Amino acid sequence: MNIIKKNLQKNWDKSFKNLDNFLLYPNEHLIRFVNKFINKRKKITLKKNKKKCLDLGSGSGRHLIYLYENGFNVSGIDISKEAINQAKKILKLKKIKKKKINILHCSTTSMNFKDKKFDFCVSHGTLDSMMSEDADKTIKEVYRILKIGGFFYVDLISNKVKNK
Repeated sequence: MNIIKKNLQKNWDKSFKNLDNFLLYPNEHLIRFVNKFINKRKKITLKKNKKKCLDLGSGSGRHLIYLYENGFNVSGIDISKEAINQAKKILKLKKIKKKKINILHCSTTSMNFKDKKFDFCVSHGTLDSMMSEDADKTIKEVYRILKIGGFFYVDLISNKVKNK
């Protein structure tokens, strides 16, 4: 791991340790995406749902929990060990067994998943937190792990306003 990536990981660990990114409720746009593009188009019902989802940059687990509670088979990855520890604590408080949600400490640029494993992938405010080279590698990895016809939800957060 190069020095820039190590510093990025340290910054995220510090941020989660300070509870700067500690959010409990899922992002509204992600909820809309799941309802519009996954549930309706794939005709998913909670009882029959075996769809596999990956949360990139899963943080303290708010989207993992939302997706799990809606019947999806969920995995999450994050570069912050502190975020993963928080997610595991929250899962325990919610009485969700560790085996039910797979959370891994790894980079998004080289994920240890089989090709075409996931039906959809979500990424809330993750790609914009990395160098563009790593974002490109991450998108290629997502393409590799998504099943044909799979969906990728991604949103970007910016504090820059474009002047009209």
